[in-house]
Amino acid sequence: GINAEYGSTSAVSPMKAVRVHKFGPESVLQVEQIPIPVPKPDQVLVQIKAAGINPIDTYLRSGQYPILPALPFTPGRDGSGIVIEVGSEVKGIEKGSRVWLVGSETGTYAQFALCKPSQVHPLAENLTFEEGAGIGIPYCTAFRALIQRAAPSRPSDHPPTVLIHGASGSVGVAAIQVALAHSFKVIGTAGSQEGLDLIRSLGCSVVFNHHEPKHYEHVLFATNGKGVDIIVEMLANENLGEDLKILGPGGRVMVVGSRGDVTITPRFLMSFEADIRGVSLLKASEAEMKEACDYLTHFFDRPERRVVIAKRYGLNHVQEAHRDILSVSAKGRTVLLPFDD
Repeated sequence: GINAEYGSTSAVSPMKAVRVHKFGPESVLQVEQIPIPVPKPDQVLVQIKAAGINPIDTYLRSGQYPILPALPFTPGRDGSGIVIEVGSEVKGIEKGSRVWLVGSETGTYAQFALCKPSQVHPLAENLTFEEGAGIGIPYCTAFRALIQRAAPSRPSDHPPTVLIHGASGSVGVAAIQVALAHSFKVIGTAGSQEGLDLIRSLGCSVVFNHHEPKHYEHVLFATNGKGVDIIVEMLANENLGEDLKILGPGGRVMVVGSRGDVTITPRFLMSFEADIRGVSLLKASEAEMKEACDYLTHFFDRPERRVVIAKRYGLNHVQEAHRDILSVSAKGRTVLLPFDD
């Protein structure tokens, strides 16, 4: 559960945490003083130096999600910080170590959080805590989409060409880096000049503005008319119909995000024996999550690989952060700093 029991010892010092007592708009996010949670023997207590803000946090807060946490709860699945206490049954995690989290038992929009050992991973020395908070859901989603879910139905002897549709957001940036690490050829789109500059600097060989109606034709031209092998799609309700027209034989669209319905022409799927595949981290098995997290822990050992941080907010600005993450054209990762106002 997202809302585990808080420790019942009376001598606990308080911490600041964001609490949601009823589902609704940003205004339901309230900063409160609550007791620092006490770890059970199989748990770890982490001092949260930075928490990652994801679109899913806003869906959970507003009650617009199939599986909702029990009220009241502290939002946040991603974060990073320092291990403060280690339960007596926990092996392999040292007190004082720098860690990144994907998932937490009590929520990461707080100064401290309880975690299961499987949610805690060593943070590369060259990454800051802000960057560590930016790994979690975006990088695990990118790895799941490109490596675990996008495997071709028939083997190919050339590295795939990938179109990352909406490459300047947090999942898009992660997808560029993961794709390049696997020697994929990467085409990226963004919606602003700043976004285009960012994805070019990350190594996209070709970039297009997705507000330009002809960008689909440009993508096809960039592949010499062959089409792309994989599309990582962040906004399927707007783009899926057109995506199908620029796939190569056996191509697949990985649907990472969608905010509504869409009309498609199935004939394009038939012509290219193409696939549309959904991607959801919530459907990853324990073994798949472990594979992703182990990969990402070592991924950042290369000092040139960094997490792009777009915006930082103190705890008291959490309502503004939730407003911005869905409205501002994304360029990297948004983080919350629990020890800053």
